[in-house]
Amino acid sequence: MNRRDFLKAASVITTGGIIAGTAGCDSLHDIYNPPVTAPGPTGPTGPTGPTATTPDQFTGLTLWLKADAGVIQTGGAVSQWQDQSGNAVVVSQVAGPSQPTLVTGAIGGQPAIQFNDASSQCMQFDGSFLIGTAYSIISVIKITAPKNSNIHIGAGINSLNAGIALGYLTTTAYTHSHYQGADVAFNSTASGAGEIFSNTFSATTLKVHTYKNGLLESLGSGPGMASLSAFSPAYLGRNMTNYFRGDIAEIIIYNKELTDDERQGVELYLSNKYTITLA
Repeated sequence: MNRRDFLKAASVITTGGIIAGTAGCDSLHDIYNPPVTAPGPTGPTGPTGPTATTPDQFTGLTLWLKADAGVIQTGGAVSQWQDQSGNAVVVSQVAGPSQPTLVTGAIGGQPAIQFNDASSQCMQFDGSFLIGTAYSIISVIKITAPKNSNIHIGAGINSLNAGIALGYLTTTAYTHSHYQGADVAFNSTASGAGEIFSNTFSATTLKVHTYKNGLLESLGSGPGMASLSAFSPAYLGRNMTNYFRGDIAEIIIYNKELTDDERQGVELYLSNKYTITLA
């Protein structure tokens, strides 16, 4: 039976403080996991199905970062990552020691920006364009060494619906969070290779969907989850006081919930580009 026909079971991951001794992520607790349901097929809807499509072919594109374009380096480190969406969103890091590095051939022969948590490396942007709206965030990442609180997109304000956290909450769980318990997580272990995560939020149903390499892994709504009231500062490679250890090759953000065909078209484009097999 095709795995796409069923939602992968997610175990409740509640420890009261989730990760003892890690500051800044105590808000990612009381993980809400929806009942296992049969959401229906997420595969092709026509005779040939969706085709690989570059992100700029769909409306609502608000931020597009890719490591093969717009990477500004200062002294061998990345000081700015230029937005390719046409909206000129500034993504930067002015502090030299906290600047990540560009790595060639990191994922499927393509470059990526590598973040070192030991050096508190991260980049900052203003994510206010997602306030009060649905959204879709598609990320191409690679975990270089598993650890707890390995969040690749995070926020600096620990308040309900005041930001987004996406990434590995523990070495065996991935989360989509709006903070203060508004979390939806599923059991997952990083492969050590490139991975495509598609995270969507509906401003109507207040539910989030998470797809890993094209497979629907979780859907639901955490307690109190609603449209964002803030998302600034927003970070790549940082969540509160915890930092990401891994590579980010591409980040694509829309201010809408993509249709299945749109999402699958972008995932196919990324699959071909980074040689990542979709489920």
